[in-house]
Amino acid sequence: MSKSLNYYSHGKLLLSGEYFVLDGAKALAIPARLGQHLEVKQIEGDHGKLIWESLDEKGNPFLSVVFELNDFKIIEKRGEVPHYLLQDALREARNLQKDFLKQKSGVKATSRLEFSLGWGLGSSSTLIHNIASWAKVDAFDLFFTLLDGSGYDVACAGAKKPITYQLQNNHAVWNEIDFNPSFAGNIFFVYLGKKQNSQQAVRQYLDNEHDPVLANQISRITERLIAANNADEFILLMKEHETILSSALRLEKVQDVFFSSFPGAIKSLGAWGGDFVMACAKQEPDAIKKYFSEKGFQTVFGFKEIIFANRAHI
Repeated sequence: MSKSLNYYSHGKLLLSGEYFVLDGAKALAIPARLGQHLEVKQIEGDHGKLIWESLDEKGNPFLSVVFELNDFKIIEKRGEVPHYLLQDALREARNLQKDFLKQKSGVKATSRLEFSLGWGLGSSSTLIHNIASWAKVDAFDLFFTLLDGSGYDVACAGAKKPITYQLQNNHAVWNEIDFNPSFAGNIFFVYLGKKQNSQQAVRQYLDNEHDPVLANQISRITERLIAANNADEFILLMKEHETILSSALRLEKVQDVFFSSFPGAIKSLGAWGGDFVMACAKQEPDAIKKYFSEKGFQTVFGFKEIIFANRAHI
């Protein structure tokens, strides 16, 4: 490894199909313009060691670990963030690719997020996708050995456009699509300020049985969301999706809890109760942002602000 190697993976937002994507429903997701970088380089000295550092969006380290390259045993660790996923990902990548990090020289790996850890944009999926690219193994093989979930976030990590995603016979089927609605200026994503544990949410969902008819209903809503011609149609579909999920999960709709006066529709994304929600209304964009600001929610992205648009990453 005579020069540095660089990898990059996109964050994600799941616009439709949350939870029921696990039962085969077709979901709509977008790769975010914010993601995670990984730079790897050979270093002099430190033979037989991997020195790993994870940086947040401000460049501050939140996890530093020194591994033995032989078996990824931890020699030294600093930081409050758990190291288990990183260690397991490195070990499983070795299982999938026997020659991964078999060199004797020292290695320095620096991972850098472009978004806050608390936002739920995919710090785990982007990490796994970057390690898979580095090890030259299939990202889905690596993901499914490590985490519960549908894997849509792994697909988004390498996607260049919005995607539809579905599990068919336990295999991931996804396609990049053109999804850039004419009313995109009326769609916003609002961070609720509470990080949800997606793994816990997935396990809770899988512990209960659900009517398979509902997955088909969600699939049809996904297709209609993609084909929607105007904001009115999109808003009605968002509300229909929320009604189905609210009943199935026995949870209150986020709009009823926080935004009952919002003049449009608000839809939970991913694990209900935290992370981002999607909002759509026919009001002017500035008026929509003002509404959320007055409610105390300051992290608000427009559709075109958050979606990946083939920008260059340095």
